Amino acid sequence: ETLNMLTMFAFLMALGIVVDDAIVIGENIHEHRLMGKPFAQAAVDGAYEVIPSVLTSVGTTVIAFLPLLFVAGVMGKFIAVMPVAVIAMLLISLAESTFVLPCHLAHEENLFLRILSIVLYPFRIVGDGLIWVNKHLSQWMDYVIAKIYAPALSWSIHNPGVVIASGVTLILVAVGVVRAGITPFVLFPKLDSNWIQAKIVYPDGTPGSLTDAATQRLADALDEVNKELSQSGESLVVVKHRTVGQVTGAGPQGPESRTSGSHVGAIEVELLDTSLRKHAHSNEILRLWRERAGEFPNAESVVFGTPAFGPGGAAIEFKLLARTDDMEQLENAVEQIKQKLGDYEGVFDIRDDSTPGKWEFQFNIKERAKALGRSAGDLAETFGPPTTRGSNASATGATRSEADGPVSSRRAAFVCQFQRYPCADAAGRHGAFDGIGGSQDDAWIFGNQPYRSTSFDHDHSRCG
Repeated sequence: ETLNMLTMFAFLMALGIVVDDAIVIGENIHEHRLMGKPFAQAAVDGAYEVIPSVLTSVGTTVIAFLPLLFVAGVMGKFIAVMPVAVIAMLLISLAESTFVLPCHLAHEENLFLRILSIVLYPFRIVGDGLIWVNKHLSQWMDYVIAKIYAPALSWSIHNPGVVIASGVTLILVAVGVVRAGITPFVLFPKLDSNWIQAKIVYPDGTPGSLTDAATQRLADALDEVNKELSQSGESLVVVKHRTVGQVTGAGPQGPESRTSGSHVGAIEVELLDTSLRKHAHSNEILRLWRERAGEFPNAESVVFGTPAFGPGGAAIEFKLLARTDDMEQLENAVEQIKQKLGDYEGVFDIRDDSTPGKWEFQFNIKERAKALGRSAGDLAETFGPPTTRGSNASATGATRSEADGPVSSRRAAFVCQFQRYPCADAAGRHGAFDGIGGSQDDAWIFGNQPYRSTSFDHDHSRCG
């Protein structure tokens, strides 16, 4: 790690803690000196007596900082520096105060102290002043101990029941004021925002008309919420922007990732400023907007929220990992978990980042088709927009329909053989497609499912 603002802040936090260990051990060694013991013996006895307490104190502090090492996401990468620095300082301070400091205090006088006294002789007047201040502070502290602390301690020892009852009463009062709402407890308060948005993502290849209709439905739902919450005819919505074809996602430090295509759409809304919008919190507007919009069949994700700025993540977030050969099981696990999360009350906007890529067919021309003058490009044009690579061809990312024209599979000319080709989706995951081109009964077989010579559905040839 480098010496930066985060590590320096961690050093400042641990500075007071590490000094406490040395003070406790040093003061106890001084007490043993006052008993008349030799310096070396006082150092050993004084350190040995308080080491269990010092170890307990440092250990509890280390345990308190350990959970910060397991914070996930980008925020965890920032926070992880602090517990590492604090824990390292605590352990080093513990070793120094239990082994090095007693060795220093075991010497009554040595060469180093004599040289130091000569160097600091011009500042002797400052030392005399500090000695005077220390003397009077010690007298005041002795008075407080003798007149206030010692009598209170003696009374508490002789009346343990009253002390315990007082402590339990204070705990009950503290819990009561929180449960009664007098002192509300909010770990991370949800701040009001001037911006809200809704994003919808359909499977790749969805027609833009379907996405456009979905975003229009979101806009209509927002208008209903606006009419319901507006007071005295003043609209809560200042600007409403509807887009189809591109959405912006939250990156590590703000909006960075972009998704393009006819399958994505979004509504971005600027609300009335929070200083003028006292009666409608942005979270309440989002809740009503989500209810009015309803369900969107076949949509991969529909998310309502505020623009994400900063490294904060979702309330519930976890990751599933699998080998390349187990992508199908991974997809099934993701869907089952999303369905299970949806069963819990209060959990909404469930989504995943598994975005399948485009569908791709790769095929080779048989020798007898080549003899008839047919090429891979001719075959690719039959199925969709071609990408020809020598004697191979591929058709990607399209769903053909009757309006696009029939898919011909002439018995003699267009006889081809599908081979097992790996293909990758947007996340880099690989899969394969098995298919056989045949001429019996003028039919094609895609993924072991027969289709007549009219059209084909790319959902049955999905990579991954």
